[in-house]
Formats: sequence, structure tokens, C-alpha cells
Amino acid sequence: MGRIALYIDIEGFGKTYTKDTRCLWSLHELMEGLFCLGEHYDKLGGFRLFAHQIGDGFLVVDEHTEDNVRRITAVAISLMQYTLLQGGMVCKSAISAGDLADVQGCFPERLKGRSGAGGVVPMGKGLLTTFAVMGTALINSWGLSKKARGPLLIIDAAEVGPIANAGYIVRQKDGSFLIDWVHSESNCLCICKEFLGVPRSSKRIVEEKMKDYINSKDNELPEEWKTNAREFLDL
Repeated sequence: MGRIALYIDIEGFGKTYTKDTRCLWSLHELMEGLFCLGEHYDKLGGFRLFAHQIGDGFLVVDEHTEDNVRRITAVAISLMQYTLLQGGMVCKSAISAGDLADVQGCFPERLKGRSGAGGVVPMGKGLLTTFAVMGTALINSWGLSKKARGPLLIIDAAEVGPIANAGYIVRQKDGSFLIDWVHSESNCLCICKEFLGVPRSSKRIVEEKMKDYINSKDNELPEEWKTNAREFLDL
């Protein structure tokens, strides 16, 4: 099965970067929330959480232990709610599984061992920033996030089983399984929200915030985007 992985990014970041400062503030909040959950991850029954920034998104990987699908789903939902409430923009995310490895051994010889913090390598008078982690955990989760348009949380069909009876609302369309991150509840999710300062009974607050977001961007958002948001998030 491999390691459970979450890919999460800011929806519409590229289109709003020069128009709306909320996109950078939302990235700030997404990063803040992720770091907070990582600090407290052992209290969720896990051991360590690993996260790698890729542009406006993050690849988040749970260690391969029991119940990791339930935990990573709680992380995804709490981050999506937190970013919307604190940053004002929505996220899109996907949960899948695969391998993940350090690929620095594939780097050219003169780069090996020269990278400093953040994978920065001197390059003449400039710098080269490397990304040393690669694998199907990234490929599968990122690819899955492109299956449907909208502010959605998509989960790989192979990973649906463990969360089916855990309080998460899962809907299916055209072979894709989508989690209602606005209305789902679970004990693990409540703990995550408590760490982030999100009210436990946040469903109505998040629902109204989502409706306001769609209404405020009604002329900018594609019809398919709005339809999927309303259908799969029960708005």
C-alpha cells in the first residue's frame, strides 16, 4: 500500500496572485496550521508527520502506522476549514498512498553533499534550490487532486474503507470518492480543530463562509466548480 499522503494547495492561487492578497495570507495560514498539527501529531496517536512545500501547496506524509488514513483525513479537513476561516480562501486536497524516498543519490556528483538548509546549493554567484523527495506518494496524491474541479477533498478508492464508519461523509461520482469537509465529524477531527482554535461545532460557520466565498466570486468561478462545491459539500 505504501505511505498515506495528502496533497493540499490553495485553490485558484495562480489566478488570484496579482489580484487578491488573501492568496498569500491563506498560504501563510495553511503553513501555520500545518506546522501546529505537526507539533501535536503524537497526541493524535501518530508519531511523526512530514511535510514538503511545493509552490502554494504541501505534500503531507504520515508514517506507515495503523489508523493513519483516519488521522490524515482529520488533518486535511481541519486545515481546509482553518485556511478558509483564517485566510479567506479555499483549499483543494487529495489523499492517496505510495512510496516516498530521498533522491539526492541521483543528483550530479558536484551537487551531492553541498546543499544547505532548504536544499540550497551555491551555483556560481547564484543559488540552486533542490527538492530531494520524490515518489508515487506525491505523484498519486497530486494526480488525484486533478480528477474534479472545485474546493474538494478527494480520497483514493483504495483508502475509503478505514474512514467509512469514522464519522466522515463520503460521496461518490464517476469513480471518484469525495469527502464533505464542511460537515464531516470525528473524534480525531475534533482534536485537530482544538489545536488550531477552530470551534468544534464549526459546520454552520464554515458552510456560511463557503457560500459567501462562492457568491463573492460568482462571475469568476466556472459553473462546474460551483456545481461540484454545492453538490459535494451540501451547500
